[in-house]
Amino acid sequence: MSANLTHHARVKHVEIDHHFVREKVLDGTLQVNYVPSANQVADVLTKPITPKQFAEFRHALRVTPVNTSVSNDLQERKEPGEC
Repeated sequence: MSANLTHHARVKHVEIDHHFVREKVLDGTLQVNYVPSANQVADVLTKPITPKQFAEFRHALRVTPVNTSVSNDLQERKEPGEC
């Protein structure tokens, strides 16, 4: 939307942040690139996805499952009496 000027007349209701991004694209400060839907990591937060995609996106976001050694290391670092 920010790179395609033909949509501008139809999106007058769009919030100010989108117009800010559009201005930055036009002045060359920001470059907008196409990202295939298979690589849209934000989909893990907004859409129903397959378990395989979930695992891939979780890895891309560096979010580990609860039962990994990272969580075990954190448990060992806690002081006695902490939850």
